[in-house]
Amino acid sequence: MMQRMWWSLDTDDVHHHPAISGHPSRSKDTPWPQNQGIRTMSERLSRGFDGFESWWSSQSEDSRITFFVIGEQLEDPQFAQRLQHLIRLRPGITIGIHGWNHICWSAWGPRPAEFKSMIEKSIELLSFKVGSAFRPWFRAPGGYIAPWMAPVLATVGISMDSSINPVFLLRHKTGRDSLGKVNGWKSIRKSMAAVNIVEREWYTRHHLPVNGPALHHPALRFHSRLSWRRLRRAEHAKDEEILSKSDSVVSVYWHLLDHARLNGHWRPPL
Repeated sequence: MMQRMWWSLDTDDVHHHPAISGHPSRSKDTPWPQNQGIRTMSERLSRGFDGFESWWSSQSEDSRITFFVIGEQLEDPQFAQRLQHLIRLRPGITIGIHGWNHICWSAWGPRPAEFKSMIEKSIELLSFKVGSAFRPWFRAPGGYIAPWMAPVLATVGISMDSSINPVFLLRHKTGRDSLGKVNGWKSIRKSMAAVNIVEREWYTRHHLPVNGPALHHPALRFHSRLSWRRLRRAEHAKDEEILSKSDSVVSVYWHLLDHARLNGHWRPPL
């Protein structure tokens, strides 16, 4: 059978980067942004929308992509209008959950009540704003996912998680257990399986990351782009294939902000 590929894109704005917001030790500005007021879309993200729309209009009619959207972004009318316009523009865009704020949850330790509240809030607003394009699919901000998050996600109706970047050097993003030991990716797989959530891990090659920031990192970008080009003949996965535990689907992702690069002419290497 022809290999299937699932495209996805995170809508993080410049102020959502862990160096600025959402991480207990990395963030210089707002480590805990949960009570932050409305943050309007940056000019750079607006250029990202422009660049994406130009690229998306050139893709085949059977192309599919999932946007993982941060709930608070939809409180900004300009962002909501741009996203709704893309959904109406042509078929193929679905919307998943990237949290309410860009909080690196596993770096803070277990906070199940707060996490549940923020996910429920995100589901309510996203499903209202995007209608039938909404999918109960989750990606942890920054890939910071811990085992304690799995039962919470199941409780609020999440059917698929796409947070695992199975690279050894990134194991710290899985948080630590009660003895202070790093949980590890195997524990995330086990916790998701225990609550019947399908896990779609990010594509890696030769045990190296190839998604998101790796596309632009000086030491990784050549390898990442070459890895993506190997997938050019793959067909787009349908929802039922993405949610199937038996079907092999390669998951690649990038950021909406990437489309603001090169004066709006950046394109994913697909």
